[in-house]
Amino acid sequence: MLSHLVLLLPLFAPQGTTVYVPDDYASVQAALVGVVNGDTIIVKPGTYYEPGIDFLGKAVTLISEKGPSQTILDGNFQDTVVLFHDGEGRDSILDGFTITNGKQWDGGGILVKREASTDPSPSPLIQNCIITANEGTGGGGGMAISGGSTPLVSNCLFEENTTLYYHGAGIVVFDSSPEFESCTFLDNDAIGVGGAIGIWDSTSSVTLSNCVLSGNTPDSIAKVSGNPTITVTYSLAEGDSAAAWFSTTCIDADPLLVSGGQGNAYLSRISTGQATDSPCIDAGNPELESRIGTTHVDNIIDLETLDIGFHHYLGTPVVEVLDLIGGEAATFRIAGAQHSDALVIAYSFRGGGPVSTYLGPVYLTPPYHMMPAMYANEDGALEFSSVIPTAFSGRSIWFQGWNRSTLQLTEGIAVTVL
Repeated sequence: MLSHLVLLLPLFAPQGTTVYVPDDYASVQAALVGVVNGDTIIVKPGTYYEPGIDFLGKAVTLISEKGPSQTILDGNFQDTVVLFHDGEGRDSILDGFTITNGKQWDGGGILVKREASTDPSPSPLIQNCIITANEGTGGGGGMAISGGSTPLVSNCLFEENTTLYYHGAGIVVFDSSPEFESCTFLDNDAIGVGGAIGIWDSTSSVTLSNCVLSGNTPDSIAKVSGNPTITVTYSLAEGDSAAAWFSTTCIDADPLLVSGGQGNAYLSRISTGQATDSPCIDAGNPELESRIGTTHVDNIIDLETLDIGFHHYLGTPVVEVLDLIGGEAATFRIAGAQHSDALVIAYSFRGGGPVSTYLGPVYLTPPYHMMPAMYANEDGALEFSSVIPTAFSGRSIWFQGWNRSTLQLTEGIAVTVL
């Protein structure tokens, strides 16, 4: 099989430099200072006590290596945890963290604002994050958005954020137009109004699609003053059917959330042992693409009609190569997939990269090669053997797996042929 491989160049096109925290930089902020536009910062699992992480206006991707349950940015109740205030655009990306223990007058967890009227308004992409247990000593415990900002917040969970003085426990909005897709607002508590979202003025426009609002007090979405535009579609809003913003595509019901391996926003399903199916199942916006994530406690990817709400991190598949001996049969294995997923193993003789790509870091130095795609068994694994040419003895080979069905990459490994 190793003699029938093809080049994999289009799939893994380089896109900037990739650096790691804490390997290359001791802290997240040090990495943001050190990188330039187009770079990617990958943060390894751990808790990082760093109040006031500032994107500094840079068009960079800050992404966790193993998802939000394993990668925590903790403000230690000293400041906003993450700050966008220098005209950041959609190519300033925050991806895959738990944001917690932030404390600020507005925006304990995340603050998106324009510093001066002559400055550009930020419009970052914030996705796949869990924003929880943050305080707005004024408002906006989870997030504050102001100054004409237009962030896109995609697949985030806002849970148990609070305000100590006024409105918008999950999010407070001033003169801005944020968009929220596939987000869940759960048990956020405001002293004023807007347990999930509080909106201050007529110049604001807030759009939600495919979201869950449940258990927020004293209410879900509230106008503080003026007449802002509120558009909510294909969402479940428990107890809100009488609200003016509740559209014909919305559902008023208990979302029936259950706990699983990555948190407590999975959906109840008869197929996974719960008594009842959640009304969020297959009820999402048909115009939104399927997410690389799961609402299933058994970790099956949501690839059919999109479910409403936050999708948990799937986890990472793992590649192994055993008994790599010249002239003998080696064993190749990928685990951690789902039944029938299309799996590929790629390799390089040149080195272990890394190369930044739209799929994430590729730990292979060009040129790359790949074996034909095969399919995972009922245990979510693939295993096969192939004879290694004798001429390969003594050479080092770098391997990486790719789940073509979920667009996930494994870690890379390096093995020397005996």
